[in-house]
Amino acid sequence: MKKPKKFFTMAELVLAASATLLSSSICCAFISKAHRDAQAMQCAENLFAMGKATFQYAADHKDDLPFAGDGHDSWKLQIAPYLGIKDPAEKGTTGKFKVFHCPLDQNQPPRYMNEDPFYLGKNSYCANLYAIDVKNHDKNTDGAITTRKLKSIDGPDTVLLYAENHDRTNMVGAGLSVNWNRGGEYAYPAAAKKGYHQGKNNYLLLDGGVEFWTFRDTVYPEDLWFLKYGSTDL
Repeated sequence: MKKPKKFFTMAELVLAASATLLSSSICCAFISKAHRDAQAMQCAENLFAMGKATFQYAADHKDDLPFAGDGHDSWKLQIAPYLGIKDPAEKGTTGKFKVFHCPLDQNQPPRYMNEDPFYLGKNSYCANLYAIDVKNHDKNTDGAITTRKLKSIDGPDTVLLYAENHDRTNMVGAGLSVNWNRGGEYAYPAAAKKGYHQGKNNYLLLDGGVEFWTFRDTVYPEDLWFLKYGSTDL
């Protein structure tokens, strides 16, 4: 005797379809989240490389931190040789500046920047204004401006060196930094409020570590910009 064929009921079909759609949406969400996490990780790796280059620069320059203004190259150009960019102004080197560019940064610079050969590439990061701004440097007795020494800054495990700042005017320039506060050169803490990776930013500390925090996790009580945790002064 033949066994009667068993057919799915409409309710079972609907239940199976719903389960399939739910599984698909969960998988898509996971893939999307993994993609965002990968972008945040690449951004952190960029900052880590920039930090290593900065420390190498300091080691070669009597512990001086790079800075811009008063006829000096921008801090980005000062550490560029330590990132494998031997001659930033050489044609065809724009791609080498990818280390200064967060993969999430979709801002388009003003047209004049794209057309002017002075600007060589995108930049998604800023230096801590309160750490290496020329205005905060000590002066010698003859009035000459000196650079800030890396080892002179207390609390390197909490002091910020570079932070994300996806500004549409952030570009790597080939020449001297005539305007020290050009977009991307330095930033007051407020410049990192947005939170580019699900509300958080990548921050490079003066000890070389890269932390992932919200803007509200930072504070600037005096002339430096800190992460709140780990500081005995706050």
